[in-house]
Amino acid sequence: MSELNEVPWESAYIFDDVDDLWDHWAKLYNEVLDKHAPLKKKRVRGDQLPWITPELQHEISRRNRLSKLHARNPTEASWEAYRKQRNRVTFLKRNGMKAFCMDTSNNSKHHGEFWTKMKPFLPNKGKKQSKIILVEADRVVTDSKAVAEIFNEYFCDMAVNEGTDRSIDDFADHPSVKLITEKGDTQLFSFSTVNENYLTNILDKLNPRKAVGCDSISQRLLRISAPAMAQPLTRLINHFITNRLWPTVWKSSNISPVFKKDDQTKKSCYRPVSILTALSKIYERVVADQIYTAFVPRLSPNLSGYLGGHSCCTALLKMVED
Repeated sequence: MSELNEVPWESAYIFDDVDDLWDHWAKLYNEVLDKHAPLKKKRVRGDQLPWITPELQHEISRRNRLSKLHARNPTEASWEAYRKQRNRVTFLKRNGMKAFCMDTSNNSKHHGEFWTKMKPFLPNKGKKQSKIILVEADRVVTDSKAVAEIFNEYFCDMAVNEGTDRSIDDFADHPSVKLITEKGDTQLFSFSTVNENYLTNILDKLNPRKAVGCDSISQRLLRISAPAMAQPLTRLINHFITNRLWPTVWKSSNISPVFKKDDQTKKSCYRPVSILTALSKIYERVVADQIYTAFVPRLSPNLSGYLGGHSCCTALLKMVED
């Protein structure tokens, strides 16, 4: 915290270009992070069963070592040591599964939580594909880079034609649109700067479990360093609001193709999942709050897509009850 408080953040504002400004600001922040919280690679086992505790994982590793020792030098003593360890692992597994099932059945707050916890026990017919293979123009594409280029081109053009077949006149008789028109509010709107307390509240509500975007800045570290970062972040965002700027990196994201259904070789059967940068989400929250505050009085209370506390459920309830 003390080093973050001593960083010369004002040196970033000598740049006129928004990308140069952001690159220098991010470099100052990352220099402190790399010193105290450097990035490290760690192998994470996928689909880890919930009852595999660190103790059991340790016993499994010991069993595997004894198995390899017996395979290299098979003796009665090595076999007996492996057999005892194998039986111990089996005993611990069964007890762990039993304790997990009892805890799940007794302490689940609702049916959804129960079935989420029990999912590892259920059979899974779907086979996960470790490497994506596509068929494009009657050609099988196996190269990872070529597959990435195909997805990149496809995902970039997915929403280009979305909604182009509709016009404003199609909604002229919609009750919500009529209500907005009847209010006739011509008040001008412009974005305004924010204060440090407001930004501190946003930083304190960041989800620390979110993945890191392409700027390598995590929401967890931003939340932890909020006491030292609230002031420089407030100045940075106010500078962007005043000068109507948005860094190019904040428009970028890491995209992963996730299979939906049907044919795994068709690009249309995948959907893009984007991992955005942490600071772009903070900036977006600031902008969204101001837009919502300005425009919510003009919206019809029957809308459910743009009002806080409204959803598909409230729309269905109103339709059924009215």
